[in-house]
Amino acid sequence: MRPGISVRRRFLFYLLVFAAVMFIVTVFALFVTGGVSPSSETAFLIQNEWLHLASDVERQFGQISAQAVRMSRALSLNIEAYLREEGMSVSELSGRPEAIEELLAGEAALLLLSLGRARCGGVFVVLDATANPKIAGARYSKAGMLIRGTEQSFLDQNSEKLYLRGPARIAMRNGFTLQSKWALEFDVRDSPFWEYPLRAHADNPRAALSRLFYWHFTDRFPGSKTSAVCSLPLIDSKGESFGVCGFEIGERAFARIGVLDVRDKARMIGALSLGDSRTIRTAGALFTGNAAVYGALRGVSALERGGRARELEIFEGGGSFVGMTGAISLYTDDSPFAPGGFVVTAAIPKEDYDWDINASRLRLGLISGLMLCLGFAAAMFLSERYERPFKIAVEAVRAGETDVRSNIREIDALIESIRSLHPSDENIFADFIVRLGRLTPAERRIFDCYAEGHGTDEILKRMFISVNTLKRHNNHIYAKLNVSGRDEMKLYIELMRRTGKLTKISDPKLGAPPQTPPENQFPGPLL
Repeated sequence: MRPGISVRRRFLFYLLVFAAVMFIVTVFALFVTGGVSPSSETAFLIQNEWLHLASDVERQFGQISAQAVRMSRALSLNIEAYLREEGMSVSELSGRPEAIEELLAGEAALLLLSLGRARCGGVFVVLDATANPKIAGARYSKAGMLIRGTEQSFLDQNSEKLYLRGPARIAMRNGFTLQSKWALEFDVRDSPFWEYPLRAHADNPRAALSRLFYWHFTDRFPGSKTSAVCSLPLIDSKGESFGVCGFEIGERAFARIGVLDVRDKARMIGALSLGDSRTIRTAGALFTGNAAVYGALRGVSALERGGRARELEIFEGGGSFVGMTGAISLYTDDSPFAPGGFVVTAAIPKEDYDWDINASRLRLGLISGLMLCLGFAAAMFLSERYERPFKIAVEAVRAGETDVRSNIREIDALIESIRSLHPSDENIFADFIVRLGRLTPAERRIFDCYAEGHGTDEILKRMFISVNTLKRHNNHIYAKLNVSGRDEMKLYIELMRRTGKLTKISDPKLGAPPQTPPENQFPGPLL
């Protein structure tokens, strides 16, 4: 009979199958949900940084817009009051530099206060007037002030302030630093920060001031390479506009607004720019993050967005990038500038992204291999522990120790069943010896012959009986001893011999066995 599968192998097989199924299901579920995708960690980091950047930009730019509205109202009231006291209009300011300087000097404190509250790069006011209307291009030269903060806190009134536009004596009286790019007046030629708010007010004269602020990205704002400028009109009590004011956010100020967590991805960049569904315009865009990386994008006019999976997209131009882009809103829904699109971007160089993918795959492979090894080792250990009580019980039963206990209900019940089906050796021999006493003398002599190891021919010669008579005696012996045949009877005889319980052959009570008759004394059996 072919041997079956051991308990340990069967249990080990079930454990390995269960572990393999659980491993496959877990990995499949993680892949489906993206939890174990090679790029999932980097993608999650990019998405998380984009969400933070977009949220910070919307909140901070919204606060700056609200502060610009408050500053415009205050400036409009102050300037209108000054002109009323002087008995002149804004148009009459042109050609009167002393009046312009006095008016602007009186508003310097308000501009500094507004700059500190907005916590941005710079603050400006531009009047629809010029100190010298006779110079060439006077129609584009506008009087005003532009003050920019330095790296110190904007709330610190003692920190250095850079003076880029306005009368020089105002800078001297207030301790402002005249920058090398200083000029007396603004050149508003082709300047959206001047043109667009005034045009919006002319087209919507009854619109609330909070609807008229305008965000403009430029690389041509005075004294700044790239800036985001928020401007809105100055409007008098009659509803007439006479200039603009607002705030300027340079790249350093934007870096403080949009702080990226670049501890793990040191080459990540963030950007705020104009854009649409396919293109991000980098001209005038504000960047944050690794300056060495986004510096490569300075000379690129636009970045075309590719169709990367889900939030991730590849940007070509000035290098390849993988990142996430999304539109944000800097205007109210009823603003005339609401259709304008602003795009926030978070990205890393493509080579960094590819390196992260390869590292994630290697890490995933190592973790999977370790899990399989640990699972196999655990299966071997558990299967050995599971097999041990079965093994002990089987060996004990084989040795005839039926009183062993494994403390496992099923195994102990099996041993108890074996004990009930197979009584002990003492009971077996006692019962067998009792049955031996039921044999007749002739049957006992035949049994003794079998016990001595004689075969059928020898018994026939010694007992002087025929074959049929021997068969009849054997049947009687088997029935009285309750055995199935000669083989089982010999098994009892062997067990009794090994335990020393076999009665001596030729028991005196039964008499000595008969001697073999002389040769040819009897021609044949007597019976």
